[in-house]
Amino acid sequence: MKRLEIIIGKPVKITIKSMDNDYSGVYLYWPTNDEGEPLIAPKKQWYVWYYFRSPITGKMEKFKDTCKINRYKTAKERMEAGEAWVKAYGLLLDNGFNPFDALGIPDKDMPEEIEGVVYTVKTGLKYAYDNKLGSWKKSTADDYLIRMNVFLEYAELKKFDNMDIRELADVHIIGFLNWIINPKGRNIGKTSRDNYLKIIVLALLSVLKYPTVLM
Repeated sequence: MKRLEIIIGKPVKITIKSMDNDYSGVYLYWPTNDEGEPLIAPKKQWYVWYYFRSPITGKMEKFKDTCKINRYKTAKERMEAGEAWVKAYGLLLDNGFNPFDALGIPDKDMPEEIEGVVYTVKTGLKYAYDNKLGSWKKSTADDYLIRMNVFLEYAELKKFDNMDIRELADVHIIGFLNWIINPKGRNIGKTSRDNYLKIIVLALLSVLKYPTVLM
């Protein structure tokens, strides 16, 4: 939300609050063939995109991220990966992520990057829980703890729980999301799956200034 101050003479000051957002929705772009079908071809990039307001010019600028979607071989796989990252970016933006900060323009509202400490997936997610516990409602903290433990169960199963959290990639997140909706995994619904994604993204935002998982 922007604030516009208008001063008329010395004694009169009017403050107008603008409802303009600093960012747009997040969308997935994919190229198509002549029949309008999703296209898999060299140099035909799929990517996630959105607009964010520049802190310097005040204008909305477009950001694009391929999120490694193009390494998948089929349109179905790319759609699945792309939709996961659309949701992830949406959650990041709703919770204070500023892409200009990643470009070297500081944002005072962003959490400080933790220096001199190497966190594994396990210790990093537990740090996020301990670090945010004081600002969360008990119900939120309890929900996080349950979902975090399920993710760590999968991480231990796939043997990446002790991996440097900065190396966490889309293959790990998408693999987990597929596992929890699979009858052989947790067999949960899509709404609950999205809640798991939210917890993971917010945890990464708490540990890392700019989550590597989205690069």
